[in-house]
Amino acid sequence: MKKTKLGRNEPCPCGSGKKYKNCCLALEGVVERNENPFDRFSQLIVSIKVKLDQQYQTQIRKMRRSFQDRFIRLCTAPQLPREQESFFSDWLWFDVTDSEGETFSHEYLRENGPFMEEPLRDCLAALDKSYLSIYEPIRMEGDTLRLRDFLSGCEEHIMLKEPLDIDTSNQFPLLLGRLVSLPLGKVFSGMVLLLPNDDEQGNFISKHVNYWQSLKEGEALVSLLKNQ
Repeated sequence: MKKTKLGRNEPCPCGSGKKYKNCCLALEGVVERNENPFDRFSQLIVSIKVKLDQQYQTQIRKMRRSFQDRFIRLCTAPQLPREQESFFSDWLWFDVTDSEGETFSHEYLRENGPFMEEPLRDCLAALDKSYLSIYEPIRMEGDTLRLRDFLSGCEEHIMLKEPLDIDTSNQFPLLLGRLVSLPLGKVFSGMVLLLPNDDEQGNFISKHVNYWQSLKEGEALVSLLKNQ
């Protein structure tokens, strides 16, 4: 599909009701602002999250309380911990589906994809496919970190802002985060939490996820993590 060139004073195609110059025009050219791949991808991710928050703030405000209760139903804390708020927001945007099985991110991509710059469109599509998982660091390799998805066993290379000083001779904490697959590599989508693994906590989690998968009659792990 040929991309339509919008005028600055035309209604923004995202449906916000604002003029294009006061809304999504600010996202154009964002990919050229920084040549460093990690910084460039991080900027794309942040821009998309800001736009999704603006676009769906009314719907999310109405559903936030009930979905927050659902999000923490297996936690011991009665309220959402502050350090997990970014995970909750990502879950609302990229995982929660409506009655037709569509996420906010997928709806935005479907309706506005033809008007978005290719890097932004690709980044949004990658975020829509992402899911929260647990990762085990293996070693640093230059500017990238090799790690293993603790639940699926797959190995990944991810880009970091700066190298991690890790001692693989000791039990290193597991990483809880959401990986985004972009053209030049993979990055975490924002917040990453460290999970202690000095008392077999990782195996404890893995066993429970395997049991959960068995209750879902063999549903693929990625699909389970994404949709549940």
